[in-house]
Amino acid sequence: MVVATAALFFSLGGVSLAATGYLITSPSQIAPNVLKTIQRSTHSARPRGVEALGAGAPGFVATAAGPVAFSEIPGSAATTIVTRALPAGDYIVSGDVSVGLVDDASPSNVTVQCQLVDTPVSGVAVTDTDTWSALTDVSGPALPDSANNSLSFDEAVSSPSSPSSVSISCQTLADAPVGAESFTMTHAVVTAVQTASIN
Repeated sequence: MVVATAALFFSLGGVSLAATGYLITSPSQIAPNVLKTIQRSTHSARPRGVEALGAGAPGFVATAAGPVAFSEIPGSAATTIVTRALPAGDYIVSGDVSVGLVDDASPSNVTVQCQLVDTPVSGVAVTDTDTWSALTDVSGPALPDSANNSLSFDEAVSSPSSPSSVSISCQTLADAPVGAESFTMTHAVVTAVQTASIN
């Protein structure tokens, strides 16, 4: 019995000793081959074609709750819901906007196009578009016919020598038949994160 108790005591002591950890406070405490593996895996996790600035890289955000109405007439000029000025530089830009279509008369086949556009003071604009087609006939007969969707955008912006502005806008491409309608944009957001370079 005494031997079994002693064996239990030493085995538990061994477990607690094995569970003891070490705090690494310097890279010199890590074996060189392990350190190279860590550095390789960290470097390969970056998106291809983008060199990150690292911690503290400037980021820019603009939001608009809306609603902002845009014309239901096909071919009308695009209406802007949100804009954000950017200093000269390279950016990864993303955006999102919700679009709502309401037709109080009769169901319509509608096609809407929205776009995220970066327009530099000097240089060429960069655009990412998203198109959505819907039949505004998803509610009961006593309610307005409506449809809703969220459109998303992503683009790389390289404007190292010129400031620019990035915006989200929408317009109607097709609407048949045209009736007593209301087309709106809501919950728009633009996010731009600066990078060291875009390849």
